[in-house]
Amino acid sequence: MRRMAGAVGPFAVALALLCTPVPDATAQTTAPPSAGSATATPDNAVLLTILLRHDQSRPLADLNAQLAKQGFYKAFPPPGIEVVSWNVVMGIGQIITLRLPATRLREVNRVLEDTAWGAYRTEFYPTYDYKAVGLAEHDKAR
Repeated sequence: MRRMAGAVGPFAVALALLCTPVPDATAQTTAPPSAGSATATPDNAVLLTILLRHDQSRPLADLNAQLAKQGFYKAFPPPGIEVVSWNVVMGIGQIITLRLPATRLREVNRVLEDTAWGAYRTEFYPTYDYKAVGLAEHDKAR
């Protein structure tokens, strides 16, 4: 198989950028931030869709016991974080959408790292509310 010489240069640059330490970066091993008091407003709010994928190799009772031991339902969602939706999707797990100020994103992440890992595999998707736009486009198309 032949290598493309032109691809090596950009790859090396990208690798060097990824390996370069970022000044003032804080490792995730630091203490979690204290519960924020910031509230979501139209100019600072983000929606965060979280997939909590069940570990299907273990019985539900074991998963629930682990969540209780780790304090999942006591800590999640953090105080002041709005739950937009929280659904169980059979065969997948739970899909949760939160509305929060962007400044509290790390706090939500740390709560899940500390209390959900092991019982769930986590996935995060920043989202935005498109309902009004979508419905307006639907009405306009009629």
